[in-house]
Amino acid sequence: MTVSRDVDLPGGYAHLLKELKKTVRGARTKALRTVNIQLIELYWTIGRGVLKEQRDQGWGSGVIRRLSEDLRAEFPDMKGLSARNIQYMTTFAGAWHNSPIAQQPVAQLPWGHITVLLDKLTEQESRVSYAAAAVEHGWSRNVLLNMIMNRTLERTGTAPSNFTQQLVAQDSELAQQIAKDPYNSSSWASPALLPREPLNWPSPAASPKPCVSWDRDSRSLAGKFTSTSTEMTTSSTCCSSTWTKTGLTALAVALRWARIGRGAL
Repeated sequence: MTVSRDVDLPGGYAHLLKELKKTVRGARTKALRTVNIQLIELYWTIGRGVLKEQRDQGWGSGVIRRLSEDLRAEFPDMKGLSARNIQYMTTFAGAWHNSPIAQQPVAQLPWGHITVLLDKLTEQESRVSYAAAAVEHGWSRNVLLNMIMNRTLERTGTAPSNFTQQLVAQDSELAQQIAKDPYNSSSWASPALLPREPLNWPSPAASPKPCVSWDRDSRSLAGKFTSTSTEMTTSSTCCSSTWTKTGLTALAVALRWARIGRGAL
């Protein structure tokens, strides 16, 4: 059904549309952030379990390979369960051994950022500092890598602000990478794998399928260290999945929001 662009719009329409766009973007960013934190918590929990068995039972690489095979057989659609990635999870849990991990800056970063921290830094204090700085300034993975290789924080002596006041800005490169993270986009939290609990959600007929397209400038700031401006044109496609009245949990709802126009926040 095509709606005429010449229809007479009521007063206040433009203002409401602007506010709704802002609300949708904010909700989608929050949903993506929630999904990412849940994934990082999951990886940390897997790593902590393997680390304990390594210490208590002397688990070696052969056992980790078998664990990878068994997990992948159980969850064939889930990315990130290779033996190499499980070893990263173990290193991650050993480096950030204090819980809860969700309340630490590193949990706001995509998994690719975390592997950079583990690979390129050996001092845990430096890892924590760069993780917090990446969240504060919205660094992409490449910017984070460049900052580490240039030893920017060490040379400037600049410390990140208090993390409790920081959230990933929805227009930052970091937020864009969270949206496109292949680990987040896998079906690791598919509703089919979650417990079926009744929720009072609207029926499919009552739930419109939004389709949004817009152009905008995306300005990513790396604090006083870098300042880049990129012109970005993005478009989103309508979400084709159907809402059900049962079987959805809060995480599944978050994933649904995250999939609405994945390419553009």
